[in-house]
Amino acid sequence: MIRPRFRGDRCGCGPPTTAEGPGPSRKRPVPGRWRGIPVEGIGRGAVQAVGVGNDAGTGSGFRVASAHIEDIDADPRRSQQTKAFTIAPPKPAQLSRIQQNWLAANERRLLTWLCSRMPAWVTPDRLTAFGMAGAVMIFVGYVASNLSPYWLVLAIGGYAVQWFGDSMDGSLARFRRVERPAYGYFIDHSCDGLATLLILAGIGLSPFVTMDVALIALAGYMLLSIHAFLSARVLGELKLSYLSAGPSELRIMLVVLTVLMILLGSGPGLFGALSGFDVFVGTVGGILILLFIGQTLRTGRRLARFDEAA
Repeated sequence: MIRPRFRGDRCGCGPPTTAEGPGPSRKRPVPGRWRGIPVEGIGRGAVQAVGVGNDAGTGSGFRVASAHIEDIDADPRRSQQTKAFTIAPPKPAQLSRIQQNWLAANERRLLTWLCSRMPAWVTPDRLTAFGMAGAVMIFVGYVASNLSPYWLVLAIGGYAVQWFGDSMDGSLARFRRVERPAYGYFIDHSCDGLATLLILAGIGLSPFVTMDVALIALAGYMLLSIHAFLSARVLGELKLSYLSAGPSELRIMLVVLTVLMILLGSGPGLFGALSGFDVFVGTVGGILILLFIGQTLRTGRRLARFDEAA
């Protein structure tokens, strides 16, 4: 099998030189397309690909890298050969992590101490899976509290497991210098969203909080997550805390709430059809929604100033 690499012509559209001499001439594709694949919609720096156009930054406006195209046809006599086209994603930009919650400094020291004592078989991926197992424990504990409130002890244990896995996976990767920024960012926040859904769905399916109220809290969390991800894209800042509270403070708040559920039990409270737990969870959800609105307005004004100054 002959696998020539095309270096003379950037996009492999000119006549390649092989061991058997020049190959057939080929018509250069229309700028902004690669063998019928449109590329105009790809933003600058979104992908790195084999050169399309005459040079980097032409036509479609994105960078050109040294990815290669190889002939994969076993018969060198055929003039039209199948090509393998590889697009390599760029390295993600470095994000500035903003974490100003009350427990951040002490928690960081604890996580560093734990990372230095983790055995080699403990990996970031296994810690992520461990954290998701904790979220499942929380969900099961809340749902099973319909049978007995003492099932909530499982949920409390699940919070500890979920904190350990969720906080340690990224910390261990940075401690061992084995970060995979794009993969870690994608998997970590995807798991965070699923874990939050399990926790709040479990609370809504328990006899202590109605599902309507739990969904308000879920909506507030998801809106703030959307704001964080948008800010990471347009500002390069990943905000992990609001009002001096972050994920760890929220977990502690939920653990205290769960202990009160065990002690006080379910049933109508001082607010008629809504229990005190409904009021608390709904209030937290409302605060999260208001934070989203306020942060959106603040970030919008900041971006407007940037654009005006540009």
